Amino acid sequence: MLKNKRIVLHPFLICIYPVIAMLAFNITEMRPTDALRALLVSLVLTTLLFLLLKVVIKDWVKAGLVCTLALLLFFSYGHIYDLLRNTNVFGYSIFRHRLQGIVWLAIFLLGAWWIIRRLKSPGILNSALNIVAIIALALPLFNLLSYQVQAANQTTEHTSLDFSQTANVEEQSLPDVYYILLDEYSRDDYLLQAFNYDNAPFLNALAERGFFIGYCSQSNYNQTRQSITSALNMNYIDAFYPNTYDNLDEVDLYKHGLANYLQHSLVRENFEQLGYSTVAFETGFDWTEIKDSDLYLTRNDQAAGPNLLKGVNEFEVLMIRSSALLFVSALSPSLADLLLPDLNYPNKDHRERILFVLDSLEKMPTVPGPKFVFAHIVSPHGPFVFGPNGEVLENAPIYRIGYPDQISFLNGRVLQIIDELQKDSNTPPIIILQGDHGARQHVGEYGRLGILNAIYFPGEEYKQLYTKITPVNTFRTVFNQFFGQSYPLLDDISYKSMYTDPLNTIIIPNTRQDCEGK
Repeated sequence: MLKNKRIVLHPFLICIYPVIAMLAFNITEMRPTDALRALLVSLVLTTLLFLLLKVVIKDWVKAGLVCTLALLLFFSYGHIYDLLRNTNVFGYSIFRHRLQGIVWLAIFLLGAWWIIRRLKSPGILNSALNIVAIIALALPLFNLLSYQVQAANQTTEHTSLDFSQTANVEEQSLPDVYYILLDEYSRDDYLLQAFNYDNAPFLNALAERGFFIGYCSQSNYNQTRQSITSALNMNYIDAFYPNTYDNLDEVDLYKHGLANYLQHSLVRENFEQLGYSTVAFETGFDWTEIKDSDLYLTRNDQAAGPNLLKGVNEFEVLMIRSSALLFVSALSPSLADLLLPDLNYPNKDHRERILFVLDSLEKMPTVPGPKFVFAHIVSPHGPFVFGPNGEVLENAPIYRIGYPDQISFLNGRVLQIIDELQKDSNTPPIIILQGDHGARQHVGEYGRLGILNAIYFPGEEYKQLYTKITPVNTFRTVFNQFFGQSYPLLDDISYKSMYTDPLNTIIIPNTRQDCEGK
């Protein structure tokens, strides 16, 4: 088939290659369905362009070659711009969208003229491009498929505990347990140092509601995936999921293995053995969503699958920023808003998701039976979508302004939620309020690890809690104090690693000056 010089495949393979490659590169962060609309739009528009060129050029092969030239220029535009935009000549930046746009248009016009008027053997080039396109597309497809197969074969193994001897646990009215994770919520001293933000009023309000405040707490890991997985399995990762990869090409598989342990954690298993139901929410990150929980809450428009009519999603923003549509959005934001709704404010979905989780938490006491509620709220982590009072933002603020504004909004909403949980629960609940790690903008290399850590126990008996407690010991104290277990408390260690090499860690000490010996 490929030997037939009149068969034109390459435009259709080239148009889907950027989508598949982008998905393969971000497979641990994005859902495959996030790429569905981009794939369909790319195929449809390429088909229309190909047919239009055939009408104009009156030759299938040359129309396909011109179409492929246009696609290569279109999908490479953003990548080349990012590569060269900081190029300076005598201290002046000369690379601008207008310049690149003129160069790209000239390349297309000259290339199209050469193909139509000068190319003597278009069939040979056509066959070569068919082969190259197939090989190019095969690589990310193979990575996607092999990742899915290997990930499907990964399992989690836990040493189950025997709760049958727990004194009167089935006769008691079991407390609901809320694990509310506020992504990237820093400790109060770092907020003050890095943002001049005084979080004492919020911490004092929590203390007035009976919370124990871990003023000296650090996270065990500086990255979300390791931090949450470690906390939910009450141990350091190398104790239950050792380093099993030999090179960085297998990092994505390692991350997926952590997702399995997060979604099917020892904490969840323990609670389910005790007769608890598990409640979880959509987060926008597939690996932190416990979709097989007893009650998995998602907005109505998400429940039936991807909505192809909604504004651009985060995957599509990445595609747009890497293509010639970046030229349109840069030169004419109003035209970009018309053609691409939500491009310049692509985070409407993120805002609505956070509000959905916050609103749902307030209603949790109405859900019957004892329950373990896991709520990973991706805020104050960016994108920044709230003003300090919850206002809708038309433009994303810079980090040093946007981040503390998210803190202000969350503080007010969290206090409202806590008041509802404490007031409406038949049995006083256990409430754990934590950051998974600190802010990106911080003081020194330590700020990323200082976290909010506030815990409420019924009766306010905090015998095993201490101000330096880290998340790895949180649920150990819960099961010890309320369910008759005898977990030993682990040493509180904080690890730092690079995102691309998560197991190459260094230990970061606790540096809060007033925390010695606590």
